[in-house]
Amino acid sequence: MMGMAGRSARRTLVLLAMTTLAAAGAEAAVTPIGRMAFGGDILDLFEDVGRGLPPGKELDDVPVLQRLAQREALAGVISPARFFDVGVPEGYREAVTASPARA
Repeated sequence: MMGMAGRSARRTLVLLAMTTLAAAGAEAAVTPIGRMAFGGDILDLFEDVGRGLPPGKELDDVPVLQRLAQREALAGVISPARFFDVGVPEGYREAVTASPARA
């Protein structure tokens, strides 16, 4: 996912726009990982997005995050930590290799 950052205060960004990697054609500059906290109205937003999906299509968080970014209601923290996509076998193997077990 790519993002366009707006106002910045120290290591915090207000995200103004988000697009999918496929649309951007590049590696992610902004990756929504880790912890997220939302108000109760987020469920209404998911419901709204879900109503617009064709039958059988997965309800993903990307369109919801895009809508929040459009409202300037999405903020992120810059992290220097290395990112591993452990949701795919290659990323999991890379994480295991980079983080050997400790006794």
